[in-house]
Amino acid sequence: MVNPEASAAERHRRGGDQDLAYFLLLPPPDCPAKPDSRPLTSPMKSLLPFTPSSRTETLRRRTPGTRSRLLLAGAAAAALSALPAPAHADAAFHYLARLGFYGTQEYNNPWGGSTTYVSHYIDGFVYTGTSDRFNYGSNNGNAAWAATADGVSRRIGLYSTREFSTYSNLQVSEIKGLSANGYVAGTSYRYDDNSNNNGKAAWIANGLTGETTRVGLYQGAEFTSSTNQQTSEVVGITSTGYAAGTSIRYNGATNTGLAAWVADSTGTTTRIGFYDQGGGNEFTNGSGIQRSEVSQVTADGYIAGTSLRYKGSTFDGYGQALWIANAATGATTRIGLYQGSEFHTSNDYQYSFYDSGNSTGVGPVTGITQRFNNSASTWTSYGYATWAVNHATGETLRTGLYDQGGGNEFTSSTGSQQSQTNLWSAAGVVGGYTYRYNGTSTQLGYAAWIANVNTGLNTRVGFYDQGGGNTFTSDTGYQFSFLGSMNATGYASGSSNIYNGGSTQLGSAAWFTNPDGVTTRVGFTDGAYTADNGAQLSGLARISTSGYMAGMSARYSGTNQISRDAWVGHTSNPTALTRVGLYDQGGGNTFTSSSGQQYSDVSGVLNNGTAFGTALIFHGGSSDSGTATWAASPTGTSTRIGLYDQAGGNTYTSDTGYQYSYIGQYNDNGFITGTSYRYNGESDQYGQTAWLYNSSTNETVGFDMSVRASDGYGVSSIVRLLDDGSALGTFNLFNGDTDLGQRSFAYLIGIGTFILDESVDVNLASLNWQNLGTAFALSQSGLLLGAAQTNNLGYGAYLLQATAVPEPSTWVLIGLGVAAFLVLHIRRRSRRQDA
Repeated sequence: MVNPEASAAERHRRGGDQDLAYFLLLPPPDCPAKPDSRPLTSPMKSLLPFTPSSRTETLRRRTPGTRSRLLLAGAAAAALSALPAPAHADAAFHYLARLGFYGTQEYNNPWGGSTTYVSHYIDGFVYTGTSDRFNYGSNNGNAAWAATADGVSRRIGLYSTREFSTYSNLQVSEIKGLSANGYVAGTSYRYDDNSNNNGKAAWIANGLTGETTRVGLYQGAEFTSSTNQQTSEVVGITSTGYAAGTSIRYNGATNTGLAAWVADSTGTTTRIGFYDQGGGNEFTNGSGIQRSEVSQVTADGYIAGTSLRYKGSTFDGYGQALWIANAATGATTRIGLYQGSEFHTSNDYQYSFYDSGNSTGVGPVTGITQRFNNSASTWTSYGYATWAVNHATGETLRTGLYDQGGGNEFTSSTGSQQSQTNLWSAAGVVGGYTYRYNGTSTQLGYAAWIANVNTGLNTRVGFYDQGGGNTFTSDTGYQFSFLGSMNATGYASGSSNIYNGGSTQLGSAAWFTNPDGVTTRVGFTDGAYTADNGAQLSGLARISTSGYMAGMSARYSGTNQISRDAWVGHTSNPTALTRVGLYDQGGGNTFTSSSGQQYSDVSGVLNNGTAFGTALIFHGGSSDSGTATWAASPTGTSTRIGLYDQAGGNTYTSDTGYQYSYIGQYNDNGFITGTSYRYNGESDQYGQTAWLYNSSTNETVGFDMSVRASDGYGVSSIVRLLDDGSALGTFNLFNGDTDLGQRSFAYLIGIGTFILDESVDVNLASLNWQNLGTAFALSQSGLLLGAAQTNNLGYGAYLLQATAVPEPSTWVLIGLGVAAFLVLHIRRRSRRQDA
């Protein structure tokens, strides 16, 4: 169950944004290691696409057992073999192939099952993974494979010579990455004549043909020990198929560090990083040690890494240098801040490192350099300076605020300065914060800034009484501005604390900045939105890439905050904000307390201008009676979404009238998911039901599939939302009061909802599947990738071909799920939220 108190980052995860998806099925999240799931004895004939209706419709799954006999978990294995082959004249999916390797002595475990895992895939193009190998029942390593859209699996990696096998034929390969053009990068273990591990070899394989080429640095004495050990590791692969990694260096039997490299699919390997290739000993110690490592592979095809500085010493005493390399040419450029006395000690110690926050590789490489001011000791530090790199030019831009125009606002009495980067965008804009000191030894808040590596811009943003006054300054000079989010175009949101010259914070002002650093205040501030003591409180939740923005502002009575009001607007006209959310705009007191309180919070805004969030339910009482979810158009029309017994009944209402819904995932094509708690008119919660909302049609699809007969308990969850509004999720299947475990469903927008077990044109038992547990991807051509438990303690991956395919533009990646299920559809008329 999802925790309603979880953070926005945990509960508002975006789905379906990436063309290249990576999932490791070991097993997947929310899937038990050995799911005790069993198939139905007869398949569902079909589920028709939902047809429009002006009324609320519930197409609910019948209680298990009324439509088909269910196999109890303990008898499933024996009963499956006796099942007749079902008729599948109208099957939604054609069974194409099982992926990987299985069914032979080499791949069968002691119970006769085979185990295959999917590691990476490009939807509808190339799928990769590994299959466990066995030797008379004992685990004997694995085999790496790549499969194409026709379902043919080809072995990849290095395994055909004695170098990569032990006497017992143990072979182990690891897949480290898959490029957008179908190249696979990985490693295979090496063995000596006594079957002892003797390092690793790196390779690149063509995912379409299986052809594998060894890469990395392994030829010559520098990369081969006196015992013939060679070790290369792959760190990542670019979208165009260049692999990057490291190889161990040797001097006889002694390890002498690491060398970084980049390689293409032909096997051509180029050493990158710094290793005194032009002479000198800056990166070589007195014993010949050199150490360069790959830190990250960027989304635009560059390799960033580090090289330790030695200057011929016998100890690691001179810090490290950072660099960026062009994957296609290997050209390496030093980056970071390292020139001038500010960034080294008196004996030339220098130390820079990369930011850990940007794990996606999108946007500029950024990092931090330690400030020393030519101090005599590495233990005497004067803070940290931030920087960002233009990948194409290799130029490093110092970012943050460091009194570059004079003064001491950002410098302490001891000369310390401290900046940190916390936001990145694909447009080359980054953002962060800098400590304020005003020349004292005490930190006096934060100042926000943005920088653009393409233009060289580095400027302060937010509000800090730049025009005079003390609205944003306390009586001690404290100011606090902070960036909250940044979209792909470089627009950022933030807030600045309000003090009005006093010692107590009186709220905060919301603002956004464009990529040029122009700050604009947003939010409601007039009349009731300003307290008698001058307090104001606004927050900006998100700016879409199309420029829509949504946030909230507090409303006051005297000096007391009595409400939070949501609003939506556009950056092109930031003063034209429209109130949205649920606040009984049509009358009544559903969302109004006995004292007039109303609380609507914003979770986000989509590219079409749809804002969405939650609102407290009061029913005119003094305390809240739960939380409702809502969506609103940019013109202000607000609609309650989710499941709340809108057609009558008490499935989602407790005996005291309590209801609880929350937002889950969303995407910029106008789709929002969420969950509503089930109460069945009782005081206790009886599970939860997932739902999906389409903002363009104002329709909700609810997934209320199977419930426990005695009390109506049921659980469903949407695990992933796709760009086109399709989704995968899970639910618990019941036979009477018996919980038969999780099942999964595929909701395909424009087609219908299908239980995979009942919608495929084969007898699953005859192919050794317990069920078709987890669907992972659906390509534009209708290829569905999944993974599931097999009989005989096995686990495998499969491809299905959809027999009815919608317009290609509607097919996208379908995300993780855990077994298969049927859904309830709810479609209703557009109406204002409080109607």
